[in-house]
Amino acid sequence: MSLAALLSAVSQRHLRIKVRQFPALVVACLSVAWLLQALVDRYFRLPWNARAWLLGIDGLVVLVLLWQYVLVPVYRRLDRRGAALLVERKMPEFDSSLISAVEFCESTDNFPDRSQPLVMGLLAKVAVQVRRPDIPEKVVDARPLRVRVRWAWAAAVILIASAIFAGFHLSFLLGQRIFLSHLALPSDTQVAAVTGSFMVDAGTDAPLAVTVTGVIPPTASLIVTSDGETTTIPVNLSRAGVANTYRYTVKNVRQAFTYRFAVNDGESEPARVKVNIPPTLKNIRFIQTYPDYTGLPKAVMSPGNLRFMEGSRLRIEVASSEPLNTAQLMIKGDDRTLWFEKTNDPLTYALEQTVPGKGWKTMSARLDAGEGRITSNEPVYRVDLVIDRAPSAMMLLPKKDRITVTPGSTVPLSYKASDDFGFHSVRLCYRISRPDGSGSLTPAEQDEIQLKFDPAQKAFASNTDFDLAKLQPSVTPGCSINCWLEVEDNNSIKHFVKTVSKEKIIAVVSEEEKRMELLELMGQRAKDVERLYDQQRAVNQRAEESLHGK
Repeated sequence: MSLAALLSAVSQRHLRIKVRQFPALVVACLSVAWLLQALVDRYFRLPWNARAWLLGIDGLVVLVLLWQYVLVPVYRRLDRRGAALLVERKMPEFDSSLISAVEFCESTDNFPDRSQPLVMGLLAKVAVQVRRPDIPEKVVDARPLRVRVRWAWAAAVILIASAIFAGFHLSFLLGQRIFLSHLALPSDTQVAAVTGSFMVDAGTDAPLAVTVTGVIPPTASLIVTSDGETTTIPVNLSRAGVANTYRYTVKNVRQAFTYRFAVNDGESEPARVKVNIPPTLKNIRFIQTYPDYTGLPKAVMSPGNLRFMEGSRLRIEVASSEPLNTAQLMIKGDDRTLWFEKTNDPLTYALEQTVPGKGWKTMSARLDAGEGRITSNEPVYRVDLVIDRAPSAMMLLPKKDRITVTPGSTVPLSYKASDDFGFHSVRLCYRISRPDGSGSLTPAEQDEIQLKFDPAQKAFASNTDFDLAKLQPSVTPGCSINCWLEVEDNNSIKHFVKTVSKEKIIAVVSEEEKRMELLELMGQRAKDVERLYDQQRAVNQRAEESLHGK
C-alpha cells in the first residue's frame, strides 16, 4: 500500500465510523425517549402542548446528533496531514517519519539539492513501514461504534418488549399520541354497560346501574341534573347480581332528569330518564254471544267473573282517557296479542274474537298514546273457559256385562244419557253374531232403535223390553247379541259429538244350559251361605271365650 493510499484509507475509515454512529445513537436515544414519554403520557395524560414540546426536543436531539456525527465529520474530514498525525499518535513506532514524509512530499521544492538523497531515503523507509494492511484498523478504533450499536439494540428491545407487555392497541395509541394525535387514552376504569335512557311511569322508581371493568373502586358518583340543578350522589359497589356493578334507585320519579356515572377516571355517557304519564283505562266491557244451539241469550260479563264458552262470539270494548295510537289485548295462556279497532267514538276501541276451547288464562288491555306513553300495571282479568262436554251414555240393565237367556225371551234394557245443552239423537243399537260352521261367532245383522226425547231436556232415562222373539231371522242357542246406547249432542259447531256406552252381551243358550247355569248359581250361593255361617259361629265362639276369661 502506498503512502497516499494509506492516508486515504485512514481518512475514509475515520469518517465512516463517525457517520455510522449517528443511526445507532438516534435509535438508542429515541427508543429511550419514546418509552419514557409513553409512560409519562399513560399515567399523567399529557395535553397536546406538552406532547408537542417533547416531540420538538426529540427532533432537536436528532439534529444535534446529525450535526455532531454526520455534518461536522464530513466538513472536517481528515486530510493527509491530519491522517498522518492520527497514525503517528496511535502508532509511536513511526517516530514522526510519516508526518515528515508527508511534509517533504508537499514541499520538495523548498529543500536544497543536497538534501534530496536524505528525503528519498526517508520516503523509502516510510514506504516500507506503511506496507502493513492493518494500519487503518489499528489507527481508527471501531469500539465506540460497536458500543453504540449495542446501546441501540438494547433500547430497541426494551421498547418492543414494553409495547408487547402493554398490548398492541394501547401501544399503537401511545405511539400515535407521541406524534401529536388527538386520540384520547383509555381510562383505567372502563364503562362496560349502563342502563341508558328510558322512561318510567310517574310516581314509580327508576333503577340506575353501571357495570365497569379495569380498576374497581369501592364507590362511584352518580351525577344527576334536573331543572338546571346538579346533584352528586355517592354509590357503593353492589354485592348482588352482575359483578362490578354500581346500582342506585331514584324513588318516586315525578320529573325527567339526566344522569351519568363517574367511576374512578372513567365516566359513562349522559343518559336521560323521561317520565311517562300514560293513558288510563276508564272502562272495559266483555259481551258474550253464545252459540245458537245453546239457546242462551247474549250476556255482558262481569270483569271479575269471566266465563267464556267455547264457540261463543266475544266482543270486548275499552274506553280510554285520551285518543290512542294503538290498543292491544294481551292474552296469556296461548301468548296472543289482539289489536283493537277504532269505533265511532274516538275514545272507544273494540274487537271481536271467537272463544277457543283452551289456552286463554288471563287478559289485559295495553293502551299506547304515542311517544312511549304506554299503560303499565294494567288490570289483569282471570278467564275461565267453559267447554261443551261430550254427552254421557250408560246402559243400566242388564247390570252384568254378559247375561244368558233362552230363545224367545224378553230382556229388560234400561239406559240413561245426559248433556250440557240437550240431544240431537238417542238410539239403542244392537248387533247379532251367529255361529258359523266351525262354531265361531260371526257378526250378522245390526240395527238400531230411535228413542224419543225432548230436545230441550239435558238428561234422558228410559227402559225398553227387548223381545227376542220379534227378531228376524230368529236367534237360536249359540247366538250372541251386543247392545249399546249411542247419543249425539246438538253442538252443531263440532258436528254433533257422539258418545257410545259400554256394550252389554246377551248370550242365547238352550233350556238345559240355562237350568245348569241356575243350578250352578244356586250351589255357589249355598256355599256362600255356609261360609258365612262358619264365620259367624267362629265369631260367637271367640266372644264366649272372652266373656269367661279364657
